Amino acid sequence: MVDWNKWAGIATDVLTTTAFAVVVENWLKMDDTTAYHAIREYVTTKPTAELDRMDAVLAELAANTVNRERAARLVRFYAMLKVAETVYYDEFRGFPA
Repeated sequence: MVDWNKWAGIATDVLTTTAFAVVVENWLKMDDTTAYHAIREYVTTKPTAELDRMDAVLAELAANTVNRERAARLVRFYAMLKVAETVYYDEFRGFPA
């Protein structure tokens, strides 16, 4: 028997990850300064649960990208996300579990 709840959960995870990856791809199309401003705006307008998910997706993308320039840029974006969170929340929120 097929566990439809399991498959629905997997499908939701894939779609959610894809949506976050689209946001990151948009940042990659920008120059660094514009991307940093977009990341800061993202942090200040999204709920913490969404920031936590973006944190995990961005870290995963940076870790699994084989192109060194792209990976380095993703690491800088991840750092900017953490800095923007720290400034916005007035404390370091930590890393994803």
